[in-house]
Amino acid sequence: PPVGDLLSTVAEEPHTLMAQAATSTTEENYTPIPAGYEVGRTKYIAVTGSVISGIGKGVFTSALCRLFVNRGMKVSPIKTEAYLNVDAGTLNPFRHGEVFVLDDGTETDMDLGSYERFLDQNLSRANFITAGALYKNIIEKERKGQYLGRDVQFIPHVTGETKYVLRNLAVKSKAHVVLIEVGG
Repeated sequence: PPVGDLLSTVAEEPHTLMAQAATSTTEENYTPIPAGYEVGRTKYIAVTGSVISGIGKGVFTSALCRLFVNRGMKVSPIKTEAYLNVDAGTLNPFRHGEVFVLDDGTETDMDLGSYERFLDQNLSRANFITAGALYKNIIEKERKGQYLGRDVQFIPHVTGETKYVLRNLAVKSKAHVVLIEVGG
């Protein structure tokens, strides 16, 4: 369709366009949307700090979460790690720090302990993801045939799965704001 028609569709019916992208079988699109997700309801803030670990991103993210909560907003932080480890349990504690274990048994980064203390709430597996866990999810879906024989690629499958994790957290937590700390 002409670009003008496409832009009109996006402006008038974002849910329809998202549904079409998620179910398209003629192109390599992959935009999974969890049940109950409302486009535009949740805002996302990414906290990055290059590749330097230990510069205070976790404390900054925790404090920013607290400020939003003090303003009456529902927030949910998530720590993303580029490690290919599936969880933090096997990371070298001398290089990465102690493991913080959540109530549901998830082995995470110490920053989740800061999030819990600043927010005075228990977090769950949905608040932590490593690249290894993300790739594991994608490979499991591919092995089950959930991509319907498509070539599984970084774009759109890894980026789509990343968006799914963030959207799923937004739905589960009913957050107004999801703060994404990108580990370094």
